[in-house]
Amino acid sequence: MLHKGLLATPLVLAFAPVLAGSSPAGASDTIFANGFENVTLTIDNFLAWCSVSVDGGVATANPPPIQFPSGAVVSLFGQPASPTFIWGYWRFTDAAVGGGHDASQSATVTMSADHTVFVCCPFTGGSGCPAD
Repeated sequence: MLHKGLLATPLVLAFAPVLAGSSPAGASDTIFANGFENVTLTIDNFLAWCSVSVDGGVATANPPPIQFPSGAVVSLFGQPASPTFIWGYWRFTDAAVGGGHDASQSATVTMSADHTVFVCCPFTGGSGCPAD
């Protein structure tokens, strides 16, 4: 007859580092490396007509998706990618509530979940950005 307490002892010993708040040697937490869940910011730059800087980084027409800790407030700065275009607008930033337009070149987005921000710089005559 087995004693019910004998089975629990190996399980407690196997999970002791986790229960103590540490991880076994060589283990890493790739999902929660900093203790918080990271969320991804994606910039949808319409036809790459704008140059966008994310969180003070180098401005580019095609910024890659970037991960931030949940709750981070990320700064954005947009400008025309060439003299063919003028500054247009952002959508889905903190100031563009409900998907409206944010006409400021400087914007922020609070990262509470994965988030996509749309940006468009129309032709110098003002045309070219998609209708809402």
